[in-house]
Amino acid sequence: MSATTATFVGIVLGAALSVAVALSNEWRVKRRERRTAKRLIVRELEAALWGIGLWLEADAPTRPTKDELLNFPAWKGYHSQAAGAMKQSAWEAVSDAYLALNAIRYNEAYATPLKRSQRGDLESAAGAVRVALRELGESERAEAPVAVMGAHPPAD
Repeated sequence: MSATTATFVGIVLGAALSVAVALSNEWRVKRRERRTAKRLIVRELEAALWGIGLWLEADAPTRPTKDELLNFPAWKGYHSQAAGAMKQSAWEAVSDAYLALNAIRYNEAYATPLKRSQRGDLESAAGAVRVALRELGESERAEAPVAVMGAHPPAD
């Protein structure tokens, strides 16, 4: 084999290795972003469920405001990565949960004390959040009773 042929083979192998490493790194970065998106969204849904528990407690001393309870930076920042990472059923459940929560957030009628229909809306939103958490594989977190959750924020 001549020196020219050996050089050419080395260049081709080096290029192939370089492409493989670049693709592997890109895959790892996307995988990390998707895991991060899921973790943040799960945390955000847990916090919303906890906040709903506070709202539903008649004597909650630290009832959050709608803006505190229903602020969704993870959803706003990571919903596109989450869509790529989730099964269709999980994506639909999570999307439905956020739709239910946003319907409450942008309804100006919500105030303290809650009306009976508003309590029903909150309980329905909590149900949607539970379905979403189950679909995301977080069954244990989804099963926590809402009234009990009001005592402490969800743990990290």
